[in-house]
Amino acid sequence: MSYTSVTAIDFLPADFHVGRQRRRARRGRWGVVAAFLLLTGLGLVGNRIQYAQLKAESDRLKPQAASVADLEKSLAELQQEIDHAGLHADLRSRLRLRPASTRLMAAVTQPLPEGVALLELQVRDEQPSGGIPATQSPRGEKASKPPVQSDLDRLRADQTRQIVTVRGFAPDDGTISHYLNGLRQAGVYDEVRLLFTDRYEYRGHELRTFSVRLRVRRPVSPEAAGPLPATGAAV
Repeated sequence: MSYTSVTAIDFLPADFHVGRQRRRARRGRWGVVAAFLLLTGLGLVGNRIQYAQLKAESDRLKPQAASVADLEKSLAELQQEIDHAGLHADLRSRLRLRPASTRLMAAVTQPLPEGVALLELQVRDEQPSGGIPATQSPRGEKASKPPVQSDLDRLRADQTRQIVTVRGFAPDDGTISHYLNGLRQAGVYDEVRLLFTDRYEYRGHELRTFSVRLRVRRPVSPEAAGPLPATGAAV
């Protein structure tokens, strides 16, 4: 069996095939451009939608952020007022706890036993020897502190002690010892010390003269207040 080959004859001109290939290539390029533009447009639309969502969320959160900022500011102001009130309370307590002169005199005269008479009573301030002087704050730091804080720091750093000196006479040494115990129990002095005793003749009677040194307790803040033992020397 024999086969006859048939040769395909193209009667179209060559420029027709070239033009068709160019048209196909042009349509392919336009398709790529169209796909690119479509993807770009979809991206822009998505970005706009996301931006609108973010803006709406930001607008919704702005009032909450403002309220939180106002709350923090109010809390800071409240804490400042609490601290200021605490300074005032501490200063008032220290000033109130400082014994008045009338209380010092009452603490000296109330425990007087029968037969004891006072000849002299002196109240003076005394700076302890070897005390560390209060350091001066820089001018800028001092100016930045409120007056209440400056007064409170000065009271805390003040090492001055009130000293009461009592001189009198008594019938005997036992009566003087009884008087010293009464001074210790008064709770006003943290040191009761007998300076000296001596014999004294008066109209044929033998008496004892004496001198006592009393150191007033330092005023302390309520949170640090506590019973302080007397440190007087025994007779």
